[in-house]
Amino acid sequence: ADTLRLLFHYDGDMLQRHENGSLFLKDPVFWVPRLGYLNRAHYSIVFKCPPRMRVLTGGRLVRDWQEGGFHLSFYRSFLPAKAATFCLGNFSADTLLASPELGLPQIEIYSMARRALPDRKRVAKDLANSLYFFQNHLGDFPLPVLRVVESPTMHSQGFPGFVTLSWLGFAGHVTGPTEALRSHEVAHQWFGNLLGWATYHDQWLSEAFAEYLGALYVEWVLREDKRFDEMLQAWNNDLLNRGNVGVSIGMQRFGFSKQALRKSEGEKAGPVWMGVRLGQKEPLDYYMQTYEKGAYVLHMLRWLLRDLGTDSDHRFWALLADFLRRYQAAEPASADFQKIAERHYGASLDWFFQQWIFATDIPTYTWSYTILPAALEQPTSPVGLPVASFGVEPRQDAQLVRVQVRQENVPPHFEMPIPITVEYTDGVRDTRRVLVSHEGGVLEFPAYPAQVTRVLFNTGNAVLCRITNN
Repeated sequence: ADTLRLLFHYDGDMLQRHENGSLFLKDPVFWVPRLGYLNRAHYSIVFKCPPRMRVLTGGRLVRDWQEGGFHLSFYRSFLPAKAATFCLGNFSADTLLASPELGLPQIEIYSMARRALPDRKRVAKDLANSLYFFQNHLGDFPLPVLRVVESPTMHSQGFPGFVTLSWLGFAGHVTGPTEALRSHEVAHQWFGNLLGWATYHDQWLSEAFAEYLGALYVEWVLREDKRFDEMLQAWNNDLLNRGNVGVSIGMQRFGFSKQALRKSEGEKAGPVWMGVRLGQKEPLDYYMQTYEKGAYVLHMLRWLLRDLGTDSDHRFWALLADFLRRYQAAEPASADFQKIAERHYGASLDWFFQQWIFATDIPTYTWSYTILPAALEQPTSPVGLPVASFGVEPRQDAQLVRVQVRQENVPPHFEMPIPITVEYTDGVRDTRRVLVSHEGGVLEFPAYPAQVTRVLFNTGNAVLCRITNN
């Protein structure tokens, strides 16, 4: 095929100097001439800067030398990339050598010159653990090095093999959100870089996935549900109550104030599918819908695929890995992800995507339960999707539980399976799904020879909703 070579000469005020002397691009994507919408390309770049400064970017450092009183660096990208950025400054460098036995690449960390060693170690630990966690579930990290540089801004970005990580990720000590921030950017090595998105309508396939994977990393690395649940509640409160910026990992990361949140239209701003257009009036609305609601959509999908009998998320992780394999180095649309999700779910998910990606409705559920002695009444065939049963004859003191649910504030066609858990005095937990529609839903748990200690509705915050209890 014929090749047309274009040579551009241009200059401009494209760098912003920060108080610490570092320089970062004002626009890290469109600083260079482009053809089309985020098309992938190889980048070969020669940088020239003052002798005591260092230029950092993604790719392989082919040559680094001094010439004519300047410091020159030649970088070449490892793979075709949607964009390339760079920065320069006087950084402290730390290197974690590659660990072949763990499958980890070399990790290079460049922080501000006075950054304390404990902060740098904390960042290095999370970067390595994030890579290990995601590789085990999503597939190999495709590059020989991950280069991470501290950014003096509130904003972080992940490019192929190169991350500009906000100073919050280095200095932050809020357990949960800070780890999620670091892991979010590592997750972009898979979702956003290895796999892209077709149009602005589909950018949630990058940002929402990275946001949720960051939360899943926190759940795994901290070995506790509390921090993960706090993040789910923060997303819920931002979207439905417009008042929890101080807790939310999504909005805290971007520096939005409570005043900005009050100006937001919240859940009514528009569907996830609208992408950046949601932020034309209030920038916060884009972040809330794309990052937070998009992440919650993945949480709901995870619970749809979960084996409630074993609490296994194998099908969910298999879905993500399959999606990556099929669309590696490609730009899928939301419909492409839906098709892959349906293969793993085993049925159409058009109802799910229509409700949660292309619409704005959020259900309100009013629920109640009744505990009855099994000797008085035996359960009829349960409504919903039972996943566990107990092959025992009811004793005289056995109890059965009947749960009733009413759905409001959504169209008549709206429906959603909701997990409900009954806990017993002997430690047994029985979790089942009830399908709730405009007609409501009823779920009867079979008689079990122990006393009921607690009934949990919407187990694991599995559905984004408002809840009232009768």
